[in-house]
Amino acid sequence: MELRDSPWVDGPGRTILESAGRINPERYGNFIGAFCRRNSTENPFLKAGFQKKLKIFRIDESCSYDPTIILQIRCLIKKENINIIHTHEVRSDIVGLISGKVCRIPVVATLHGWIENGFKGKIFTKLDKTILRFFDHVICVSERMKEEVLPLGIKEEKVSVLHNALVIDNFRRNLEDRSFRREIGAGEETLLVGNIGRFSPEKGQADFVLAASAVLKKHKDARFVLIGKGNDEARLRELAQDLGIRNEIIFAGYRTNMVNVYNSLDLVVQSSYTEGMPNVILETLAMEVPVIATDVGGTSEAVTDNETGILIQPGKPEEMAARILDFVKDKDAFQRMAEKGRKVIEAKFSIDERTKKLSKIYDRLIYEKRKSA
Repeated sequence: MELRDSPWVDGPGRTILESAGRINPERYGNFIGAFCRRNSTENPFLKAGFQKKLKIFRIDESCSYDPTIILQIRCLIKKENINIIHTHEVRSDIVGLISGKVCRIPVVATLHGWIENGFKGKIFTKLDKTILRFFDHVICVSERMKEEVLPLGIKEEKVSVLHNALVIDNFRRNLEDRSFRREIGAGEETLLVGNIGRFSPEKGQADFVLAASAVLKKHKDARFVLIGKGNDEARLRELAQDLGIRNEIIFAGYRTNMVNVYNSLDLVVQSSYTEGMPNVILETLAMEVPVIATDVGGTSEAVTDNETGILIQPGKPEEMAARILDFVKDKDAFQRMAEKGRKVIEAKFSIDERTKKLSKIYDRLIYEKRKSA
């Protein structure tokens, strides 16, 4: 049983759904529990799971820590004879660990990265790090995250690295598809730079907007596209307005078909302050789109500086702008790096290989449980 605390089909969510659809059904049943507000009807994550014909369990809640949550999970464990709980993100970790201990079944946590926006975020991150030692296994989505986790008192044999991964055949560039450019009114000669992700402070989109302003002073035929949604949107729109570039910053909203978007982009810029293993970077390289990314989390495990993309330091919009202008000067060099990046994705970030590794972790936990019984 996998517990997922997100209403959106973000990168980790897509990895969860694809893994569930590929794990051997003769060996494993797979239930996905998703937290939903009572009486809510719209949930893209649930919808995507149903479309893939996966077994989705809706966990209804009246608030973030509704006491009935654990009861609902325990009932499903008993009804479906669940053998393992697999959690994703802080709240899932907390309620999943409690449920697993009460029901005496192994609990696995996958760490996709921590978000520490504000006091509440810092408290929950600290709590999550504190309870990790009580899990039966911890999966990190990058080697860098594993380095952060080991000092927390977790035995190394209980920690594995499973990178986020893609169904690689779903990501192939079609240069004849210019539908997204037509939609936003961008000409073929216009430089189109994308930033993709939830609008939230840790994603650093304000730096992206500041960099756009600097680039536009030297290269006017450019548009900068923010793809996603989130609480920071109003602040980002105001910043663009204050900088006098409101018409050059395009808020394209949340997109379900990102392949069409990638086909039109010249360059993707990741501006994050923190990441686990960013799926956006994996998708960008798989689509052979040049990438500039902040060197945070597991990003450098996919982007090798000056080989498969360009790495920059977070919080430096002036450096970001300079690298975008480097792209304008030598697009061919960036394109060669992107083509190498596609080969790295094919070799290291296949969803099928990730699922095989996940299955082995489950096998080991079931064996250890039976051995100790």
